[in-house]
Amino acid sequence: MLRSTVLILVAGLAVATQSGCTHASAPAPASPAPDCIVIQSQRFALQSEPWINLHHFLYQWARGLAEKRPDDDRPPVEVPERTQPAGLTEQEQQARTRAVDYYRDNLVARDLVDDRALIGMREELSSIGCSNDDGKISDAALRTVLTDAMPVYRRHWWPAHRAANAEWIRTEMNLLRTYEPMFSRRLAAAYGAAWRERA
Repeated sequence: MLRSTVLILVAGLAVATQSGCTHASAPAPASPAPDCIVIQSQRFALQSEPWINLHHFLYQWARGLAEKRPDDDRPPVEVPERTQPAGLTEQEQQARTRAVDYYRDNLVARDLVDDRALIGMREELSSIGCSNDDGKISDAALRTVLTDAMPVYRRHWWPAHRAANAEWIRTEMNLLRTYEPMFSRRLAAAYGAAWRERA
């Protein structure tokens, strides 16, 4: 039976699949790192991972700072961390600022869901999973800002985001017990044989 990996994004921001509604190429790791969560049902794996969370966290933070284009009808996403002091050191503030500025200047004009470049970035970050293998990030500039920002994120924001993700996963897993067969049938109808059960 095939599984799909659903990646839990920054708490309160958004939820997305690894690459649309495709199935994962392999089951989620059996023994994830302590700061990751992987819970599997019969057909789905719900995951919370720091790299993809940081990516979407910075994207939404930077969107709130960038000038909105007239054709941008995307609803705003509140990032309360923007106005909540986190007790950052000067070095941490610099890393945070560099990362947010990079996203503001290079990424927020693109659509997080439909832009092929951002989809590719998301897939690379998803492939890191619960490891620290930032070498999987092909864009050198993005790799630098994320690698520099990750220690800041882990120290100040990731624990709360991870806890919120864990609660979301528990809630959704309970719902899956009831609705998973229906979801699987509808996904199979929409996306074809990749979602059909195998003996």
